[in-house]
Amino acid sequence: MSPESNFDYAKPFDVMVGMWSGLSTSFSPKGEYLCSVPSFVYLYWHSPTVLHYRQDELPDLDRALVKNQVHLDALTKIIHHDFDLKISGKACVSSVDSKNGMRVVGTETRPGVYLFHLMFKEGDYYNNQYFTNPNERHIIGPYIARQERKKGGSGSSGGEIAVVVAQTFTRISYDVPAKYKRSL
Repeated sequence: MSPESNFDYAKPFDVMVGMWSGLSTSFSPKGEYLCSVPSFVYLYWHSPTVLHYRQDELPDLDRALVKNQVHLDALTKIIHHDFDLKISGKACVSSVDSKNGMRVVGTETRPGVYLFHLMFKEGDYYNNQYFTNPNERHIIGPYIARQERKKGGSGSSGGEIAVVVAQTFTRISYDVPAKYKRSL
């Protein structure tokens, strides 16, 4: 990778573009280690206002590491994405074509600092993303599982923290080769 960047800090979300290699580590609500999963992330512009986000776990992922996790479906969805973000200034929202019925909203609060809310049928993942330098990105946030209301009962549909996911990604290329690009 050349040391020169192809992105513009003045253009929101542009610093995210490229190929990234990383590790997603999950913790219980009490801070106990649960598992770590390596993955690749590919981010590229479809158009000046549509950014594609794709995250795939590595092919040699040991399913035994995650199969006994209470919130396996949530962990799988958090570390495996494929969606378009429609960018409007410093804000974004996912397209209606996102996989798994997931919806994403986000905002850039300052260059290199982003807040996202990923909404799934089963719960919500809130994450803060920040760049420690142009080629390293850290992400951390809780997944809040939805609680089902008991039939005839009352109560909140909101839940408690089910799992906390911390991710660290290192940019391995500013460009995403065509073989890693795909339409939804």
